[in-house]
Amino acid sequence: MASSSDDDQGRVQDTEHKATVRKFWRKLREEIFQLNFYRVHMAYFLTTILISSLILWGSGLANDPKQYYGSNLAHIDALFLCTSAMASCLATVNLNVLTAFQQAILAVLIIMGNVVTVSTSVVAIRRYFFRK
Repeated sequence: MASSSDDDQGRVQDTEHKATVRKFWRKLREEIFQLNFYRVHMAYFLTTILISSLILWGSGLANDPKQYYGSNLAHIDALFLCTSAMASCLATVNLNVLTAFQQAILAVLIIMGNVVTVSTSVVAIRRYFFRK
């Protein structure tokens, strides 16, 4: 049989735990989830790469599942192709085995990740927000 002091001690520990969890979530909201220019910039690249890699990989499966030397284009290859198209234009597979749609996706990503395009959009966005 538990005594009254044990119940009170359990309630105190539970209340302290809830307060700690609340502090943690408050700190997370204030410092990590607060959007600034850098986080929006990184989110742009990450979401663009992730979504386009799924489209690139899925379109290869839908069009011809045995297109890349008798096997499917692996998602890791699609992810690397999309990341490198946005940054450095490296390839892990022969690009001539990709469909025209997949090559068009890569071409659009090269334009979207180009230094001139990104820098111009950054200047335009900052000018818009500084005028407010």
